[in-house]
Amino acid sequence: MRKLIAKTDMSLDGVIDNPGAFTAPYWTDEWNEHAGALTFDTLLMGRKTYEGFSAAWTRPEMLEAEGEFATHMNTVPKYVVSSTLDTAEWNNTTVVRPDDLEAEVTRIKQAPGGDIVMFGFGGVAHQLLKAGLLDELQVWIYPVLAGAVEVDKLLFRDGTQIPLRLNNATTLKSGVIILSFGPAEPS
Repeated sequence: MRKLIAKTDMSLDGVIDNPGAFTAPYWTDEWNEHAGALTFDTLLMGRKTYEGFSAAWTRPEMLEAEGEFATHMNTVPKYVVSSTLDTAEWNNTTVVRPDDLEAEVTRIKQAPGGDIVMFGFGGVAHQLLKAGLLDELQVWIYPVLAGAVEVDKLLFRDGTQIPLRLNNATTLKSGVIILSFGPAEPS
């Protein structure tokens, strides 16, 4: 069965909103090496991530600057979870209704192929974690305080307790800590 991985960037104070505002200074060769190790052949997104990614990855300057990875982002199968979108303009994207999310993700995970990746950790990832469908949560913690934000811009915000198991921890020279969690073993 395919693995579903959620990867999110977080400041030391728990902020996940607008990560580009605090992550860019840490994009080193070592960071690129670890980011490049996250391979996938399917992308799953909430509507807000979809809107940001589709606008960014289809810009001509992004295609030129990111080359092979931009081509990958534009050609892999993509699923956007939305109650408001009827169609998705970004190439190879299917709209999934929130009520169908768990059944659709189960179907996608059972289909042949490689890993499925979600960037960010919003409502869709929370729902999949609670449903036991998320196989790995990667949290990249940056050594910066992003400052006060709304509670819904923090990583965990709904008060649900879900035990996890630490699979791996890596500290980059820049101070970025990459934590990989999986579901906790049943007790």
